Amino acid sequence: MKRKMLIIILIIFAVAWLGVIFFMSSQTAAESDQISKRVTKAAVIIGEKAGVIEYGASNSEEILKEYNISVRKFAHVAMYFLLASLIFIALWQLRVKKLLSVIISFLICIYIALVDEINQMNFAGRNSGVISEGINDIYKDFVGIITAILILFIIRIINEIRSKKVQ
Repeated sequence: MKRKMLIIILIIFAVAWLGVIFFMSSQTAAESDQISKRVTKAAVIIGEKAGVIEYGASNSEEILKEYNISVRKFAHVAMYFLLASLIFIALWQLRVKKLLSVIISFLICIYIALVDEINQMNFAGRNSGVISEGINDIYKDFVGIITAILILFIIRIINEIRSKKVQ
């Protein structure tokens, strides 16, 4: 019963996260830029307080602009890392074979990344109208997908080896 509930929760989270991805990509360029600028400023302020970023950086438009580029790239990687993780873990809990879990997770996530970029073409100022920029975004999504799948695949193998040793 616990496993069934976990599977249901994972699927709900994956669908909800998919909604977040499409909500973010359904914004105009200006709306998207404002959100990433707020996130960047907050991250820089936290970095200043932690002592890893020079104090006063949060007041420099030039520095914030540089960090904003990294924040936007990281957002792609992180969003698809989480999506791939949720899907892979749900398949794992459904006891889908390892390699099939990898393939299904990858195909679902890369399909969503492609649809996401196509969806962005409908919103003012989004870069998907430029094919090379859309491909660049899909590459960032791909990095998040592959990273999540590889980490979880290795964890799954280690888990199976440990459970065989116990038996």
